[in-house]
Formats: sequence, structure tokens, C-alpha cells
Amino acid sequence: MISKFWKEYNRSGMGFCSSKHYEILLGLGYEVSRVSTESICGSEVSLAPPTFHVSVKGSGALYSPVSIDIQRLVNIIKRVNPDILVVEAWQTGISEKAIELAHALEIPVVMISHGISIFPFDFSFKSLLRSILWVPYALITLPRIIRKLSAITTLNKEGRTFRLIDREIAKLFNKELYQLTNFPVNHYVGKLKPFSTRRKQILCVGYYSYVKNQIKALEILKLMPTSFVMIFVGEKNGGYYKKVINFVKENKLNDRVEFYEDTEINLSNLYGSSLFCLSTSITEVLPLFLLESMASGVPFVGTNVGVNDQLGGGFISNSNKKIVDFILALSEDELLWNKYSNICLEDIRKNHSEEIVTCQLKKIIESAL
Repeated sequence: MISKFWKEYNRSGMGFCSSKHYEILLGLGYEVSRVSTESICGSEVSLAPPTFHVSVKGSGALYSPVSIDIQRLVNIIKRVNPDILVVEAWQTGISEKAIELAHALEIPVVMISHGISIFPFDFSFKSLLRSILWVPYALITLPRIIRKLSAITTLNKEGRTFRLIDREIAKLFNKELYQLTNFPVNHYVGKLKPFSTRRKQILCVGYYSYVKNQIKALEILKLMPTSFVMIFVGEKNGGYYKKVINFVKENKLNDRVEFYEDTEINLSNLYGSSLFCLSTSITEVLPLFLLESMASGVPFVGTNVGVNDQLGGGFISNSNKKIVDFILALSEDELLWNKYSNICLEDIRKNHSEEIVTCQLKKIIESAL
């Protein structure tokens, strides 16, 4: 199994997904070797099959050409001699090279796709230029690589979003296409806390970047009564994090905003005590954060990106005012809040449970072998 993202060093949604897929495959009885792009250390690794490290730089865009130790990757694949190669996520540099190598060695390859990020996020010069520099990858590299797959997964078979363009290309080439949804990893487990005992707390989880768009969340908070507080969970570093801190200071929100890293607090308990979860990303396919909110029975609000509009138990809008109106309406009506909470839990049970993902992954591997 090859991934650039593992939870031991990348505590993002992608890192947690890769690691959970790995754990599921081990649980199904498969022998699984991991290939990472950074050194993985920790006690849990000693309990599992081998982990290998390959040095990789770049993602595949014209502004980020790939540099990879090809010979080491070849040697690892030949040494393990796998029955199947599972690759997690596009645009990582190592994924595309591994698929080509496995295909040349006549090893079946499954791509676990989280979508493609090549279209502009907005109409800014930076976003448009980034998109242009991904054009050769989208028109040449991606179709060539998809042709070499034995099977490919998609987070959603019906959702309409440019982020799932690889799904449409796979259909053109008549590739085996399987649904493999995301499922909650860090969420509240236990008896739900009553509405009346919850703090007027809005939770936002994710790394700080203009893609996650935390400043929009703060703009929403400014429009709300001062009784509401907002909690951000993510690594407290980077240029965008500094912008967020400055925004808080400039708008005198210090007493209403709290910042934590996920290693500093119990994230599941934060879900369990929050009144709402808010995702303001400008691009996503199926955010793990919203699924964790749903699994905790917490109504959510999200921007209209990816397949967010197919999730139950929340409100989807890009309008700050409409988001505020929804939050205030539920915060003043316990019965309505409970209704949305129950819809969240039911949607997870029917569509995004670990049992469902385990069955999906088992079917995919068995079909490709």
C-alpha cells in the first residue's frame, strides 16, 4: 500500500483515511506492507508488517516537478512482490510513478481516489495560474495513468463536482469503478449530551490555509451574538495561521475564539460538547470533519463544495448571512436541533459507517486480485 499521507506524520483527513484503510486490510487478514514518503516511527509500527520509505519531492504540476528515487521504489516492489498494489490519492508524485511501475511488472493496481484538485478555487490570479500549470497533468498524465489501473474507487458515484473528473475519465476507459466512501475517525462515542447542557460553541477542524478558509468562519462569528464562541483545531503554524490570529486581534474576538492542536485536547469530547460544526472550505470532495460531526450527532454547516449537499443533518450555503440564520434558528429550538442531530446519526449509519467501508474495501480487493 502506497501513500504520501499517514497519520503518524500527517494528521490530515487524508492521513487518517490512509491509515484506517491500512488497518481495515490488516483486519481482513491481508499481509500489508506500507510505502511512505517520510519516515514512520511509533510503537504501533512494530506490531505491523514492514514499512518502507521512499524520498519524493514534487506533486506533478509544472510548478512542482516530481523527483523520486525510482530505483528504490522498484527494489521495494520487487522485494515485497505483492499480489496487488493499493495506491492512495492522486497528485502525490509517488502514486503516479508506482502505478506505472506496477503495470510494467504486471501487478494489479487499485487507486483509492479522493478526487482531483486541478480546477481554480476562485478567480484570483494565483488560483487561475495554478490551474493552468496543472493542465498537462489533467490532459496527458492522468488519462495515461488511469488506463493502467485494474480498478479505481470514487467517494461518490453520482455527485456532480469537478473534483471527481478522474471518475469520468475512468468511465470513458471502461475501468472498474467502485464506491469507497469516507467514514468518521475521530468522533464522540457515548450517550449524547443534551442540547440544554451544551455551550454555544462552534467547532472548526482542519489545517490552516486559504483552502480551509478559516477567516470566513471568523467573519461568520462576527455576525453572531457574543454568547457564541468558536474553537479551531489544527496545527498552529504557517502564514495563514498568522493571518487568522491577526484577524482575531483586529476584530477584538480574542475572548470568543480558542485555538488548539489535536494533540492538546480530546477532539472526540470537543465534538460531544459542541452545538454546531462549521466547514468553510473553498474546495473539498467529502470532508472527514463533517462526517465526524455527523457521527457525533452534531448538526453541521458547510460551504457548497464537493458532495457536501448529499449529506444529511446540516445546512449547505456559501452565504454568511444564511449560515448565521440557520445556526441561530437551531440554537433557539431544541426540538429542531434534535431533529437535525438524529438525521446526522442516521445518515452515518446508512451510508458512512466503518462496517460499510470495510465491506466496500473487501469487495474492491477481492475483485481486483
